[in-house]
Order: sequence, then C-alpha cells, then structure tokens
Amino acid sequence: MGWSQSSIPNGTLLCKYAEIKDWIVTHHDPKNIDSDLLDKLQLHQDILEECNLKCHVQMAFDGLKLLI
Repeated sequence: MGWSQSSIPNGTLLCKYAEIKDWIVTHHDPKNIDSDLLDKLQLHQDILEECNLKCHVQMAFDGLKLLI
C-alpha cells in the first residue's frame, strides 16, 4: 500500500479476466526477508484457490530463468 505496485486482490482479478495461467510476482518491499515472501506467496495461493482460479504463482528471484 502506498506504492505504485498492484495489490494481491487486483492482481488476482487480472489473472481471472485475462485468463492468466502463470503469475510471477516480480516486485516486493526490499526490507522483506525470505519468510515474509513465503507468507505472501501463500497468501497469493490461498486467494487464487478461494477464487477457484487455476493459476500457478511463484516469486521471482535473482537468476530466475524462464524457458519459453
């Protein structure tokens, strides 16, 4: 909140209406520690499940490579 990034609920709505199947969260508060990020990832997963959305979500990390 108070930053220019979107909220988890807004991101979830985007996943729903754009039919996104893979969501990589790429930006977070740099003061977060690993356990904070894992908690946020779980929150993302819980909200997606509660909304019955089949979307895989993961946190980006330095060195992440995507095979397309």
